[in-house]
Amino acid sequence: MKYEEEWNNLCKENLELTGLRKRALDGELRASRFRSVIWRLLLGALTPGSSNIWLSEAESCRKHYSTLKK
Repeated sequence: MKYEEEWNNLCKENLELTGLRKRALDGELRASRFRSVIWRLLLGALTPGSSNIWLSEAESCRKHYSTLKK
């Protein structure tokens, strides 16, 4: 399955985080290429529906984590 196709399949059925959370907790995302993205969404590290800012959000989280490690 292509990346875009897999992403669309995940999102079309699970527009709400509750559906994605259930699938994640049931282990249905174990083989998904987007598992880490979904978990970041569920943990609040990424803003749902705002994929255009995810890169900057991820960078900000990494910088914050680096600061915490020191």
